[in-house]
Amino acid sequence: RCCWVVWMRKLKTTLNRRLKHWVPASIEVSPRERWRVALAAGVSLVLISLFWRVLAWSVDWQGQPLGLLAPLGASALLVFAVPASPMAQPWPAVLGNTLSVVVGLLCAHVLHIPELAISVALPASIAIMYWTRSLHPPGVAMALLMVLMGPQTDPWPLVFCGFGGSLLLVTLGCLFNPLSGKRYPVRLPKH
Repeated sequence: RCCWVVWMRKLKTTLNRRLKHWVPASIEVSPRERWRVALAAGVSLVLISLFWRVLAWSVDWQGQPLGLLAPLGASALLVFAVPASPMAQPWPAVLGNTLSVVVGLLCAHVLHIPELAISVALPASIAIMYWTRSLHPPGVAMALLMVLMGPQTDPWPLVFCGFGGSLLLVTLGCLFNPLSGKRYPVRLPKH
C-alpha cells in the first residue's frame, strides 16, 4: 500500500510538470475592454449581414453569403481584440480572406472529392497567404467553408461577399478602434 501511494504522488508530480504548459496563462483584460471587443465584433457582423441583405434584394443569392459570417467573426476578434497584431491589419484581413475564398472555391469546383479538395485548399491557402504577406488565420476557415459548401454554389457572390465583408470589417475597425483609444491600423516595423 505504501508503494502505491508513493507511485501515485510521483505520477501526479510528473503529470503536473509535463502538463503545466497546456494550461493557458490568465488574460489580464478589464471588463470594459471585454465588452468593447464583444460589442464591436457583434455590431460589425450585424452591419455586414445587413449590407449583404441589401445586396441580396438586387441579386438572387438565396442566403449563400451568410455562412461567411463564421470566419468573419474570427477576423472581427482579431481586428478588435488584438488590433496591433500583424495578422489583424487591413492587408492580411482583406487579402487573406479573399484569396482563401478563391482558393477554396477553385478546389471545390475542380476537385469534386471533398476530402481531396480540403487536402489541397488548406495548404494552398496558407501558401498563398504567406506568398502575398497576408497571413490571416480565419482565411483558412474561409477556404474550408468554400470546399464544404460544394461545387454547386455560385462562386461570384461568395467572392464578392468575402472581399466586401472583409473590407467592411476593416473599415469598421478603422472607425471603432480609435474611438475607444486603440490604434488601428498599426504600421508594423520592416524586417
